[in-house]
Amino acid sequence: MNYSAVFTFFNSPNPGLAIQSALAQTIKPQEIIVVDDCSNFEFKSRLKDAALKYECTYICTPMNMGPAGARNIGVREARNNVIMIFDDDDISLPERALAHIESFNSGSHLSYLSSRKIYPNGHSFDAISRAHTGKFNTSEFAQYLLAGIRVRDFPKVYVPTCCLAFRKDLLDTNEPFDENFRRLEDVDFALQASEKGLNFSFSETIGIIRYASEGLDKNSLAESNAQLEILSKYRTYFSEQQFKKILLWYRIRSYYFSRQYLKLFAASLLFILKFGMDSRKVFNGLSRLVHDFRRT
Repeated sequence: MNYSAVFTFFNSPNPGLAIQSALAQTIKPQEIIVVDDCSNFEFKSRLKDAALKYECTYICTPMNMGPAGARNIGVREARNNVIMIFDDDDISLPERALAHIESFNSGSHLSYLSSRKIYPNGHSFDAISRAHTGKFNTSEFAQYLLAGIRVRDFPKVYVPTCCLAFRKDLLDTNEPFDENFRRLEDVDFALQASEKGLNFSFSETIGIIRYASEGLDKNSLAESNAQLEILSKYRTYFSEQQFKKILLWYRIRSYYFSRQYLKLFAASLLFILKFGMDSRKVFNGLSRLVHDFRRT
């Protein structure tokens, strides 16, 4: 099965490493498309050299578009129907492409692999999804991805685009990512696919090593804005009470990540007064604190 490997790069210090991991696949890509999302001169030069060295198709955006817009350009350029998304700061393990192709041969339209995320201090965790194949009820999927509400025995799944491969023809568009989102475009992509009734495949196979990074689009304000935008887009899948509760919870998260602790305390107290003590939210908060302690 032929596939196109689509990369997006922005000020990446060593672009050759990620490209080499695509070339090291046991089933190699027919083409590698490198989209430079308007990097500055120094990084642009490095990326051009790497693209030339490894015989990649190089495209530079006229302005910084964010991952959604840059990926759309790569998808439009791709000659193959099967697209595998690669990130500039992640390393894909050699069997990644094979695992994706096996899921397509089994009838899936979208394929996600698990990953291992590594932080600068060496702390790591495996985002091992419980294996799942099939379609999703969009209402249940939205409640899980946007609010962490698991309906019945809902599978634990992750939808980062860097772990994704998909069949382009089933999306009915050459622009599958919503360019309005500079964050959470991966969640939006998955919800759009569920609305189309596509078959998902989630594998426990660890196919990608992900390295935590910082960026202008990864701060607490950008994350909070993206959460509000995506919740508004999929508001019809929530009751009015759920919608208000999730909005306040997102505000609490924003205050935590931006270290506005007085506002965090006030918003948390308001949450309890309005909605009562939510044991699941308390558990999530404690888990977040432990996670942040271990990664710093």
